Amino acid sequence: NANNARDAIQVYNLVVMLEPASDTDITYARVDDTIADVDLEAGTINAVLPVKKDDGSATQQSSVMLVLYTADTTSRVVVDGVDAVISQDAKDQASGRKVWIANNNALKVDLSSQKIITVYAEDGKTTRQYTITTEISGRHGDASITSFYLGEYKGVITNSGGANTPDVITVTVPYMTLSAADLRVYATASSGAKVQHTYTGGALDVINGYHTGSDIGLGNIDVTNGVSTTLVAIDKNDETVRQEYKVNVVLEKPAATGNRLEGLHFTAQIDDNDNDRDVMHNIDKDENLFTANVWEETNSDNNVGTINLQVPPSLMDHTENDRTVENYNNIVTDFT
Repeated sequence: NANNARDAIQVYNLVVMLEPASDTDITYARVDDTIADVDLEAGTINAVLPVKKDDGSATQQSSVMLVLYTADTTSRVVVDGVDAVISQDAKDQASGRKVWIANNNALKVDLSSQKIITVYAEDGKTTRQYTITTEISGRHGDASITSFYLGEYKGVITNSGGANTPDVITVTVPYMTLSAADLRVYATASSGAKVQHTYTGGALDVINGYHTGSDIGLGNIDVTNGVSTTLVAIDKNDETVRQEYKVNVVLEKPAATGNRLEGLHFTAQIDDNDNDRDVMHNIDKDENLFTANVWEETNSDNNVGTINLQVPPSLMDHTENDRTVENYNNIVTDFT
């Protein structure tokens, strides 16, 4: 009986905690601009580096940038006895991932010989060690692009068959794609080669999944002509071994000319959604996706007609009760 002054009462606080994650995997490693081979089973990392970097300077294995991806639960990464730091580079970030940069000497590390990387799990105690090595690539007799993707869209590679003539990569993207600037680039080179984009005043070694269309000269897509740029596959050891490519990005369904417009499909969205990604992510077929009615003159003249866009007042420009002005755009997604 708790009312009895002689009774002893013990109070406990119940704390429910998730068990700390034990993940210590290194899922990705990049040395300068070269994506390394990570063997999780063996616990080894190896990067085959070019003789020259994209700025024309010689690769110095004793002073390179090392970027590592781990699970976001990882608590610490140590490279050759020095704690790595968390990267703030937006292009490397993704959900569930933590990005580290070796910080042995002003965000550089000496990988001229084998080094040890230690990864600490969430509990700060569970660890796994990896060895990392680098080497300078030997010469190969061929340099080519074996696969090309722009975002999820695969490029079709057409060989020119002629000496000193660029091969062609054609990437077809959905109609109404306004720009290729934000699409991630994946350009796989043949063994011992790298892919480079040259521009006025410099060059850029392309890093798969890191660089985007804007980095290689791709921007807004013209409805008729698309958008184009150039890439070159270069032997990592001998830059005279090379093959140029013209990359053409074209729309899947060009604007119809001289055909009858029967249906126009569109979405009504707030004007803050001002790029393809935001528009597509915010489409709700039950809420903001509509089909317009097309009215033609009785003579079936395709040049004279009326398109009726019918949307709820809530998805049109209006002022809320708190005097907030909401502006909406009607964005075409397809037509028939």
